[in-house]
Amino acid sequence: AAVEILCRVFYRPLPPPHLQPFVNPEWMTDAVFATDSKYFWRFIPDRSIRGGSRQDADYEIRINRDGFRGLEWNPDDPLEGETILAIGDSCVFGWDSDEGENFPERLIRHLEGSGEFAGEPLVLYQRGVPGYTSHQAKMILEEWGPKVDPDWIVLSVGTNDCLPCIEKNDGDISAELSASFVEPLLRLSYTALAIRDFMFVLGKNLFFEADYSQGLDFQSAPARVPLDHFEENLRFFEDYADRNRSGLILHTRQNTEPNPRLETYNETIREFGTSRGVPVVDVAARFVEYATSEVYTRPDFDPVHPNEKGYDLIAEWTAEAMRKEFKGHSEDD
Repeated sequence: AAVEILCRVFYRPLPPPHLQPFVNPEWMTDAVFATDSKYFWRFIPDRSIRGGSRQDADYEIRINRDGFRGLEWNPDDPLEGETILAIGDSCVFGWDSDEGENFPERLIRHLEGSGEFAGEPLVLYQRGVPGYTSHQAKMILEEWGPKVDPDWIVLSVGTNDCLPCIEKNDGDISAELSASFVEPLLRLSYTALAIRDFMFVLGKNLFFEADYSQGLDFQSAPARVPLDHFEENLRFFEDYADRNRSGLILHTRQNTEPNPRLETYNETIREFGTSRGVPVVDVAARFVEYATSEVYTRPDFDPVHPNEKGYDLIAEWTAEAMRKEFKGHSEDD
């Protein structure tokens, strides 16, 4: 009993082995993430995240009681206004951006200055978590859509969807977790989880490759979310938006280097938007017009994450798409 108490106080279980490469190791060791049978991993609520990679400066991000960045949802006092639900991965979360400077918060500032959205307050719920795919984004919409009843949904996924999976894709992992009786039993005991994690780390260091990327062909290995599943998830978002009369905005995903596999997912987003009449902010194509150092935070070793200007451009383009869609709906009405 004493060992179990100590484990619960001082130990945070690691994500499942086939998911660990996708969680920022700096934050994983700082006990910022917890394993989750639904989302695979999630932020521990009411935590502060500290980092030091942004322009060689320290920064701190607060995780709210919902387990996300930004505004908390209060069921007893729902906020009135035009509600925006931003869903996605680290670029929606605001990787390496200070409070108030991430893409969704910049989006609000761009919208506040426009006549179309000047009539009532804007309410933003940020639901971005580093490493998430469209599979997890779909579950976020299932959980949070009915709670916040969004007028607008902004979806930014694809980068993690096309990454090679380890043994199982996201859908297979979900099916396995929902059908498993071993994992729920393990979660009853932090001592058992600590032993499991110790055995995995020991085995990994002694017998297995330490680097997930070694021996993987990033262009041909099975993806975390296969392309057909990715399109199904896009359809889920479109169906939800249609049923609930929400505006839906999609993003393509940027990369500093040519990435044929990611471009396949981007092209799926473009074709989906064209065929379904869903606005697409083609971030990937528009970022090419800028020097990498102009819009990326650390282009030498991070091909994905924008800097402050990059986030602001995405926010500006998204606001333009929303204003255009707003005018279209007004004319139809």
